[in-house]
Amino acid sequence: MPKSTTKKINENEVKDYLNLLCFRDLSSYDGILNWNTEIIVKIFREKKIQYTMEKIIFWDNFQNSKLSFDDDFKALIFKGANPSDQYIILTNLFDKYAVDILFEDFDQMADHIFEMDFFQPNDYLFINVSKESIVGLHHSGYIVKSQCMGKILPGVYFT
Repeated sequence: MPKSTTKKINENEVKDYLNLLCFRDLSSYDGILNWNTEIIVKIFREKKIQYTMEKIIFWDNFQNSKLSFDDDFKALIFKGANPSDQYIILTNLFDKYAVDILFEDFDQMADHIFEMDFFQPNDYLFINVSKESIVGLHHSGYIVKSQCMGKILPGVYFT
């Protein structure tokens, strides 16, 4: 792992963060490290947490490598992020761990870990511990967002 601010964390640590930030009680949920966007949406619905789901209009350009992971695309996921924001990142690319990282170290971590186009073909969950929010990127080109502490995001809500 690059930089000392990037560390691997286990399932119990991820569950503790999620309980603190958003869900309050995840005791009946297992396999957090294998969660994807569909699972997180199901839990949002069960726990009546507001969220938005939007199609990424230029997703095909990323899938066909016409566009790369640049500042415009990162803005979809990390809009308003500060360099010192703490993120927990979950994806099935990691084997039995999640990554706890500061936003300022994200590019270096991505270059170090990912041997393919960053978002192909997996789902990713980005938990911004600093801003108490979750962003999910679905492999088919949808982005799911929730401000966990009751703050409302603009967009269409699914309940």
